[in-house]
Amino acid sequence: MKKVRIKSAIPIYLAALVWLLAGLIRPAALLQIGTLIVVAAASALAYFAGSKLFPGREIEVRERADSGDRDLDRQIEQARGQLDQLAKYNDALPDPAISARLDRMVRAGHAILSELEKRPDKSAQVRRFLNYYLPASEKLMANYVSLDQAPAKGENIQSAMRSVEDSLEMIASAFERQLDSLYRDTTFDMEADISVLETILKSEGLAGSDFDRKQDEANGTGAPTA
Repeated sequence: MKKVRIKSAIPIYLAALVWLLAGLIRPAALLQIGTLIVVAAASALAYFAGSKLFPGREIEVRERADSGDRDLDRQIEQARGQLDQLAKYNDALPDPAISARLDRMVRAGHAILSELEKRPDKSAQVRRFLNYYLPASEKLMANYVSLDQAPAKGENIQSAMRSVEDSLEMIASAFERQLDSLYRDTTFDMEADISVLETILKSEGLAGSDFDRKQDEANGTGAPTA
């Protein structure tokens, strides 16, 4: 996401209003150079003041996927659209338990896509997520919202809605496990780095009790080692 400033149109309207008023009050005077300069200066001043008073607003816009792989970028954009739909379904449903699970799905889904955009080599790991799990989940919720908005809910509708509700925890957990799997290599590398660092620190006497012992020896307060 990046922030984009949308300029207000009010300063332009204020500048145009100066010319309009000048034309209504003394239209013939606009043919004189001196009057044109004065009106132009007043118009510029109105625009400047309007820009200060009405600076516009900032909005967040999503940048298009740029993984370096055109087909993967297309899949990422499509998946983002499906996650946006899940977020809209969430807004349409008042149940806090359902909302919490949909929130988890949307957060995990966007995190998966962000990681995939940075690491397109992991596309094979999330192929089923992109091609089946996410679209199936979006379709499931679309049907659920449709049933929820039905004017009358018979036994079949209520049974179908309960089935969806019961499955949401499993789906949200599956999204989170899919995200976790993408970081498996990173966590392994971190654990290996920590192990190597600990070994080096211990060999140099800079870790825990080894460091305290060496400090005591240097200060003459501890028994020297053999």
